Amino acid sequence: MSEAPLDALVQQVKTTLSELLNTPEPLYDIQEKALRKLLEETTTKNHLVFQLPTGAGKTRVVSAYLWGLYYVERIAPGDKVIFLTPRVIIKKQVASKEFGQILNKPPFEVLELVGDGLTGKLRDELVSPRRTISIIVATPHLLNQFHDKYGIGDLDRLKAVLLDEGHFMYWGPETSRTILDLTGGNRVILAFTATPTEELISGLDCPPVYYYYSQRAMSRGILTPMVKVRPYDMLVDLSQDEFNNVFIKERARKIAAEVVKILQEESGALGYSLQERIPKTLVAAANVREAEEIHRRLNELLPDKPKVIMLAHYKTDYSSSDEVDRFKESDEGILVTVNMADVGFDDRNLEVLVIARRIRTPVAYVQIRGRVLRRHDTNDARNLKVGGEMGSGHAVLVDLVGLATKNEDEQTIKEVELGIYSSEGAFSDLAGGPSGGTIAEVEASVDIKERKVFTVPGNHIESSSPEATMEEQEGNQYHMPSLKALKWPSVKFHLTPLLPRLNALGLFPPDSTAHAEIILLTFLAAIEREIRGCDECIEEAEEMTDDLRKEQESMRSQEALYRAQMGQTASDSEKESIRGILCSLASNEEQFKSREEILQRDIEKIKKERTALVENRERLLTLPWRKEGEET
Repeated sequence: MSEAPLDALVQQVKTTLSELLNTPEPLYDIQEKALRKLLEETTTKNHLVFQLPTGAGKTRVVSAYLWGLYYVERIAPGDKVIFLTPRVIIKKQVASKEFGQILNKPPFEVLELVGDGLTGKLRDELVSPRRTISIIVATPHLLNQFHDKYGIGDLDRLKAVLLDEGHFMYWGPETSRTILDLTGGNRVILAFTATPTEELISGLDCPPVYYYYSQRAMSRGILTPMVKVRPYDMLVDLSQDEFNNVFIKERARKIAAEVVKILQEESGALGYSLQERIPKTLVAAANVREAEEIHRRLNELLPDKPKVIMLAHYKTDYSSSDEVDRFKESDEGILVTVNMADVGFDDRNLEVLVIARRIRTPVAYVQIRGRVLRRHDTNDARNLKVGGEMGSGHAVLVDLVGLATKNEDEQTIKEVELGIYSSEGAFSDLAGGPSGGTIAEVEASVDIKERKVFTVPGNHIESSSPEATMEEQEGNQYHMPSLKALKWPSVKFHLTPLLPRLNALGLFPPDSTAHAEIILLTFLAAIEREIRGCDECIEEAEEMTDDLRKEQESMRSQEALYRAQMGQTASDSEKESIRGILCSLASNEEQFKSREEILQRDIEKIKKERTALVENRERLLTLPWRKEGEET
């Protein structure tokens, strides 16, 4: 698709969303870029993966994408779309909230299957004729049951399958098999998630066509701009495997006490007590019994607040989803949970996340961390994200089990968001303790020690990977990462753009004994990572330039208003005051120009560095590498 028709298509979709949502700007710039990339790639690919951080608006992009498919006639009235989402609670959100608002309009119809006999209902909806484009919201479990009972041979009108929280979709052979059976023909398979995984990318044979790092989204105000991380070491005389699977009363009581102490400190910094208001806090406990004990102890420590100290897990004798909704609707409180702190928890005004269970995988850490990154939508100055009268807001991540110092470095988070890590172990990490049977109570000594507080972005922990070394090539300097910093999944990921050329040279996959080839591939992957880094830096600098120009336009509008106001006033004192404001605006204008010039110089410098990297990559690819039976 050429640039002009693509521009027109994106504008047509934006106009539709503006009318449906009653807003002049329905998409952030990153959402528009993601939409543009998806529509562009759809002309040559049927399998697509895209990533945006939790809270950055993936579902709105997908809604816009479906309108785009309709406008280019990839889908039409009578066709079917399956929207797969891993949790029943998300299924309800999708059907009833923004997705439904955008797509429950002709020619679309959003259908949530409820009640008994769901496989039969799904069958009826997939094969029955309708005059609309039917978007059927279902869980992978329901689709697997349908697949086992009916197969998928006659689903000619099924034109697209959308995989919400795509990292979930390849957890388990049944779901993998079902989705792979759906990938034939001209059917679009679109997976979207904050944390694509190695399995998802290899299963759909598609690296993310668009991605955006959470730290960049924070720095631009798309997410909450800062997270205060309060890390701890929790010393318990247990093995790693036992940590989440047993109930330790002393541990639960100490966790509750520490939570209250932290909340007192955070609310006190804004000048109010916990008796007045409890910051909205989510506690992810190790297992059901421990969650119940933490909840009981919190009620003892905060006896005046029983209505806003809540508990939600799968064994409660009331609806957990209703309790989660009650917490989200409240402007204060603590929700203690086990497996409801991951995908589907979308409270924008959550202020504090407490991780009180062991999490072993970076994918699970980034997922659970994302619960507290959403941008707030309240003006309550007591909310920590609003930050009181000064507006210096932040979220708080309380890490009671020593995860943040290992995972909260920029490089690890970026690699998770790119899809380099495997999903192995992530599902059990997010689920918490055992989902069935009896959770045994054990006696064990527990010691919780607080470590140094840090902020993200800010004085965050530096990457644990080896320091980069400086290489000099014919006068051009660039950073070449240590080869030890690149594990094989990372090497494979970064080599993706080069695979056709590497295959033609007979260099991929490498012979396990061909050490020279593996070293070459690792060097090439390191260079590709640096080229990708240059592209990201250029894009970020261009975004900053755009933001700066928008600020300039706003400032010039203010200047015009003040000049008009000065012409209308007869008061000398008012005129003097306006002159002072105009002088200040003129000074800001000069600062803006200076900052823009610096950004442009940076862009040019990075482009030169990128050119040097590309030249070195080409030199490596043209070296006479050894073929079988030949000498080097």
